[in-house]
Amino acid sequence: MSLLNRAKPREDAELNLIPLIDVMSVLVAFLLVYTMDVEIVQNTKGVEIPQSTAETQAQQSVVVMITKDH
Repeated sequence: MSLLNRAKPREDAELNLIPLIDVMSVLVAFLLVYTMDVEIVQNTKGVEIPQSTAETQAQQSVVVMITKDH
């Protein structure tokens, strides 16, 4: 009975940094690859925008506001 109640020596917890370094290096590599993939827009000064095909302009609408004071 005394053998079961005896306190077991406690092991110190260790921080395993190798998996953390692996994940961070993959994350850095991923960010470096996808930040370099930027599409460059060419000069668009010669582009002509088409005219509107709507026959009539939109009409002005009346806005009615009801407040608590009235």
